[in-house]
Amino acid sequence: MVPTWVGHCDDGLSSESDEGVCVPTKTYPLEEDGPDRVELSWGRKFKNFTIKLDGQQLNPEPYDLQSLRAGQQVDLRDGTKLRVAFQRGSTGGLSVTRDGKPLPGSPSHPVSKAKGASVLMFVIAGFNALFLALLFTREDVPSLALATTGAWIAVFVVLGLFVRRGSLGALWAGIALFGLDTVTRSCSRATSTSAGSSSAQSCSSAYGSPSPR
Repeated sequence: MVPTWVGHCDDGLSSESDEGVCVPTKTYPLEEDGPDRVELSWGRKFKNFTIKLDGQQLNPEPYDLQSLRAGQQVDLRDGTKLRVAFQRGSTGGLSVTRDGKPLPGSPSHPVSKAKGASVLMFVIAGFNALFLALLFTREDVPSLALATTGAWIAVFVVLGLFVRRGSLGALWAGIALFGLDTVTRSCSRATSTSAGSSSAQSCSSAYGSPSPR
């Protein structure tokens, strides 16, 4: 099954039909913060796949899905090589590289992958929001626990927004905080269930008084 990778749609007619249809198109710069110069367009199931640079088509004959799975390469005027390939896996679409390096904004570029990870930050914030709602149903929960959980929600939402903008630093910070949150929650459970156990005592000595969360 070929995943749908939707760009914008031209108003013109597709070469596959006499009726107006959507022609997915993606544009990328050759360099970071540069203008969009590379244009990729295709029809249904990646038929009639074309590569253009500054409006000039580079592949003499359009590619199809089978040829894209094998990978196709074209020469650029500056001597570098542009390669496109359909890949299954985490990117779920096309790999677009120039001399082996992903083009900015393409699915395999590290920043694009980081943007996809922003969903994880929002999921963590959502679970904390659910946990906070459960805390409000109890009468014996200290206000500090409520404030702490609310702070975690805000932190992960903010980190998710920064990650969506392509911040790799925010991604690593989120991963580190999630690990810290997991450890402190585990210590809290161990201490509440086995106050005299060695694991509870080691948690208490390492992290201080356990969080009421």
